[in-house]
Formats: sequence, structure tokens, C-alpha cells
Amino acid sequence: MWYADRPKRDDVRFYGIDVSPNAINFAMTVGLLDGGVAVDLEDSATSVDALSALPTEVDLTVSTGCVGYITEVTFNKLLRHLSADHPPIIANFVLRAFDYSGIKEVLAQHGFETFKVPSASFVQRRFQDPNEQARILSLLRGAGVQNGRASFPEEDGYYHAELFVSVHRSEKLSTFLDLHEIGKEQ
Repeated sequence: MWYADRPKRDDVRFYGIDVSPNAINFAMTVGLLDGGVAVDLEDSATSVDALSALPTEVDLTVSTGCVGYITEVTFNKLLRHLSADHPPIIANFVLRAFDYSGIKEVLAQHGFETFKVPSASFVQRRFQDPNEQARILSLLRGAGVQNGRASFPEEDGYYHAELFVSVHRSEKLSTFLDLHEIGKEQ
């Protein structure tokens, strides 16, 4: 009901991809999405054609909390669907427990430069239970993912993500100078 009560903007369109038809249907029913497809792009039998109901020209793609469930396979298919003449800005909120290097590599193959926003984490969701939290903290400790912090933000009971922004090399990078400078700080 909360989503349905939000005002809609006529100048912005949102489209979604999810493996769950229920998630896509819910988001469309409450007005969060103008369109969407339920498809598993990780499945080798799924071709780029599965995205044909979606526009090929978009300005921004956003993923939040899905890296780890999806890999460079999904991003490669998505980028093959999108128009090379109109590359979007790509913003990925990546749970800190997961490696982003494979996706970053595929983005580079498609002409994107990727920058990580430093010294920031973004709350994603509460852990299901103490076991899930302990498993993620163990993964983070084992991978040495602390980023100069004395403790892990996940100790607060929530998954945290880092933001990676990718911009196509054909764009004037001066437009994204702040991101470029951020990337040098890593």
C-alpha cells in the first residue's frame, strides 16, 4: 500500500529483471516497474533474446545485493542486449562478502571503467538469523575485507554493500572526474 500511494513520475521509466515472476509481478502491480522480465540469465540455456521485452537504450542500470547470486554471465548478457551506441551508467551495490573482479572484467571488455566509492558502505537488509551473520562475518574475516576499519559494519546485524560505478570509455570522463579521482584513491 505504501508503494501504491507514492506519486508516479511521467518522465522516468523503470524496468526490472529478476529470476522470480512473483517479484516482477509485485513490482509492476504496485507501480515500481513499468515493465520487467522474469528470467535466469545465469542459465547457459537462456539467451540474450530473453531480454527482448526490455528497452535497449537506458541511462542507468542499478543492482543491489544481487552480486553473489549473479555473476559476470548475467552482466555479459545484459550488456549484449543494451545498445552500444547509448551505454548506461552502471551502479552496483555489492555485498562486501562477494568478489566483484569477474564482473568488473566483463564490464571492461564492454568498454566500461569501474570506480569504487571508497570508505562507504550501504545497509542492504537485516541478516535472517545469527547463523547467517556469523557465516558472512567469517567470509569477510577470511578474505581480509576490512578496508582499514577496526570492526566490520556487518556486526550491526545488517548486510552491507559497497558501491561500484561503471562509466563507458566513450563518455567524457571529465564529466565523471570525481569518480576518476575516487578510483585513484583505492
